[in-house]
Amino acid sequence: MAGRLQTGASLTAVTSLAQPAVPSRRWLPWIGVDTLGLVVVLVLGAGLRFWGLGAQSFWYDEIATTVVIKGSFWHVFTIVEKQEATPPLYYVLAWIWTRMAGVTEVGLRSLSAVVGVATIWFTWAAAREAISARAGVIAAAVVAVNPMLIWYSQEARAYALLTLLGSASFWLCVRAWQRPTRRSLAAWSAVCCLVLLTHYFGVFIVVSELCALLWLLRGRRRHVALTFIPVMIVGLALLPLAHAQEGAGRTAWIGVLPIGGRVGHVLRELVSANASLIDTNTAPPGGHWGTLGTVGVLLGLVLALVTPRARANHGVRVAAMVGGLAIAIPLALAATPFDYFYDRNLIAAWIPVAIAFGGALTLAKPRLLALVSLAAVVAAGIGVTAKVELTPALQRTNWRAVSRLLGPPGVAREVVVNPAYNATALEFYGQNLGAIPAGARIQELDLIVVGGPLRLAAPPGFVATLRRSVSGVVVLRFRALRPFTVTQAAIASAGQPLLFELSRTATRWIKRFDADLATWTAALSDVSESRSARAVLAAAPVAVNALAVVPAEIPATAARLLSRLRRAANLAAAVAAHPQSGPESALRQALREL
Repeated sequence: MAGRLQTGASLTAVTSLAQPAVPSRRWLPWIGVDTLGLVVVLVLGAGLRFWGLGAQSFWYDEIATTVVIKGSFWHVFTIVEKQEATPPLYYVLAWIWTRMAGVTEVGLRSLSAVVGVATIWFTWAAAREAISARAGVIAAAVVAVNPMLIWYSQEARAYALLTLLGSASFWLCVRAWQRPTRRSLAAWSAVCCLVLLTHYFGVFIVVSELCALLWLLRGRRRHVALTFIPVMIVGLALLPLAHAQEGAGRTAWIGVLPIGGRVGHVLRELVSANASLIDTNTAPPGGHWGTLGTVGVLLGLVLALVTPRARANHGVRVAAMVGGLAIAIPLALAATPFDYFYDRNLIAAWIPVAIAFGGALTLAKPRLLALVSLAAVVAAGIGVTAKVELTPALQRTNWRAVSRLLGPPGVAREVVVNPAYNATALEFYGQNLGAIPAGARIQELDLIVVGGPLRLAAPPGFVATLRRSVSGVVVLRFRALRPFTVTQAAIASAGQPLLFELSRTATRWIKRFDADLATWTAALSDVSESRSARAVLAAAPVAVNALAVVPAEIPATAARLLSRLRRAANLAAAVAAHPQSGPESALRQALREL
């Protein structure tokens, strides 16, 4: 009997080997369901991040980025220390990127959008490594539709890059846990260094991953600690820069905000997957989408808690540990002078939190309810994103529209911007603003106030001609019948910098004045050898006649320069007539005085 069974088994094996392979009936058999799901999620995430990328104007923080990257490559490092509150890596990449894409809303923000799409892939890779391929797709979907991650994937700041590098470091952390080789730990350490070079709050995601590895790799703790030394060296090297930046108090505003409000803000974001509240600089979208997101998250958490497999899964627990520590550590520091607890600074923690949530949904039972939870979170994320994109009141401050409303100056005007730092945004969008000098004569007063009152009494001698609110910015214009002279006392009592914008006529006058000086100075250097240079100097008295009428708004000090310019023109004509014996030295001195 045994022999017959053995013989039968052999015949069966031979028969099965002899049969031709049956071609797969599945379309594109090399693409699995999970891979196809990842492709769909990536396309969805890319669409949400590139949707309306240039529709909103830059707001102040993004304008600050353009200031950093507009000069030379080395200028980036100088201005980061003087103006910013983060390390330089993002600005270096933005400087390189904009040399190809341009410093426009789409050109500059496209770097963050591309980085945001890459974050979805790293989320999938980390969840697949830690839990399963299906968990990778679900976690990637949660990240793809997260309104906060989409918001900062459309912003020209370092937060999207911090999220990308944070997701990459967590992926490598999981790989080092699964395969603790020297190479895997070294790769994790290298990316951790990049995290620190992007944002100081990256230290919390890095330290959380270190704690996870020390807990998971108990037999290799010494090796893990040695691998972390380069990260510590980078952190110590950044301390002088951080000290110099913090000395200017650029982040002191965070500690002024009530800690209860900030904690509640973060908790609402966690519970609703960012669907109930998002810091859009204007107003939260709220509404039914927030409720739907909260229901989806709470349902998923309940299912995970009642499913033993979801509670006991090591990958879920590690992701929850890293994400939780990355939020808990800065919260604990809020009780110290190092209080920088703020939702956008915690953005890198969203990736391990999303992975823990996605992994728990994958393992939760019943599966139908888990699917309902995921559908609610995804629908809420897409709904909030669409609402923000279609509602101007939820978008960034529209300085482009404010500048368009101001228009080019018809007369000399004084522009008061409150808060004053927002004047940089108006300058980016074409307003030629400068510090107002004593003696300047103005005929128009424009008040630009963020969230200010729309009704404000006109100053004495002025009449209100424009009252408009644009994206939360109030624009008030007052016009006088005759020019007013700005005194030093008025400047001193203003309480903030007063800005001055000349009319087109006055601007042309000043440009013509400067151009004549430059032309005569250049001609003087070639007067003895060039006939054309002598002709330029000979025509100087005629050229200065074009400046005879001084616009009313030109300060008196500038108007007095006209007599000096006329004297220089006469000297220039004398030099042209007698190149060898003319008063060249006197002309050079006159030009220097101008």
